[in-house]
Amino acid sequence: MSRQFNELVASIVRALPAPDEIVPHLAQVLIDGPSELRAKFDAALARAVREIFIPVITVTGTEELQFPDWIDRVEKDAVGPVGTLELEFIELLENSRDSISSDEMLSRAASARADLGLRHGLAFIAKYRNEGFGLPTGTYIPLSGTVVVHAAGDRHVPYLSWGGRSWLLLWRWLAHDWLRLARLVRPRSASSGPSVK
Repeated sequence: MSRQFNELVASIVRALPAPDEIVPHLAQVLIDGPSELRAKFDAALARAVREIFIPVITVTGTEELQFPDWIDRVEKDAVGPVGTLELEFIELLENSRDSISSDEMLSRAASARADLGLRHGLAFIAKYRNEGFGLPTGTYIPLSGTVVVHAAGDRHVPYLSWGGRSWLLLWRWLAHDWLRLARLVRPRSASSGPSVK
């Protein structure tokens, strides 16, 4: 978190006027209603907070994906949404449940518009490998937009797992249930309400 804090402070300092432009009693100016200096400070703070605390990825839809050798075929692979995407984390489980089946997970992800795929997960992990965004250790995020089939016929989805220090990309058999630490991630524009952790 200290790196994030340093980035936040640095971006605010860069946006402030030069020292000779700062009026006496800066704190009072920032507290007292609208002013040009207040507007600059507010804009710099909002931009810095947004950049640090809201994950943003870029997906083109043309990424070359490398699948593990054990995969027989790709059943589904979400290409979109593409572009620069601001993401939010939402709860997978609702109504104080402890787990849901994989079929329920796939349905919930689709209805919440949180069915991002492998390419989205790879973009996320490339940019935020060591950023946990305040999520508890053990949090995992199914990437239900990609479904693959093993030679034996078992269906799997990729998922991201937060180990406390870094994210890992793993695969999960769709016969398993999904537990309380599971989250979904979706583009913020798909949101119908506030994000949760």
